[in-house]
Amino acid sequence: MQRSARHAARLQQLSSHLEQPASASAAASSLDEDGALAGTLVVELTTAIQGPAAGQYLRDMGAEVIKIEPATGDNSRHGRGFQNTLPRMGMEAQFTSANLGKKSLALNMKDPESKSVVLQLLAKADVFLANYTERALDDLGLGYGQLKELNPRIIHAVCSGFGPIGPLAQRKGFDGAAQAFGGIISATGTEEAPVMVGGAVRLRRRHAACVGHHDRALST
Repeated sequence: MQRSARHAARLQQLSSHLEQPASASAAASSLDEDGALAGTLVVELTTAIQGPAAGQYLRDMGAEVIKIEPATGDNSRHGRGFQNTLPRMGMEAQFTSANLGKKSLALNMKDPESKSVVLQLLAKADVFLANYTERALDDLGLGYGQLKELNPRIIHAVCSGFGPIGPLAQRKGFDGAAQAFGGIISATGTEEAPVMVGGAVRLRRRHAACVGHHDRALST
């Protein structure tokens, strides 16, 4: 099926923008100018809250963070919470709290033209941040070995529920799994019907394995 002219024009526009020097796209705010990570470009491919929160910390310190999302948006944009019957009022709180000040691109990572836009970004990025398994990133052509050939300077930071090695390395990790493996879920509900811990406690207790690959250090 042929791509629409509008979509093709949009990709061309993005490609033209990416050919500009990195400084041309820097946001003119006091945070960008004065933060410890001012001038640092982060390309983020994350979902839920673990990865986005990590990107938010970098943004808070002045980095320019460009978040790659599917056409329908990060799933957490639409997260309503359990039995939430209140009317929708724009983006959900969880998404907003972990994505303030970021830029966003809606792209299909399995589409060659869209992927070429991401690779152009990564060619000049300082950091690639993701919270997918390393196998999934390799399948997308975004593993460390693959990106190092494109950009030897890049810092490849990957967070996942169970880390990059071990028998559970390729398993996905979400709140329920973390609470069950950690044991805290045994303190709530009943033996027959355990109940997940509330959000505020869950966020404070979240622990996830992260690994970063790089051949340099950021100077601040």
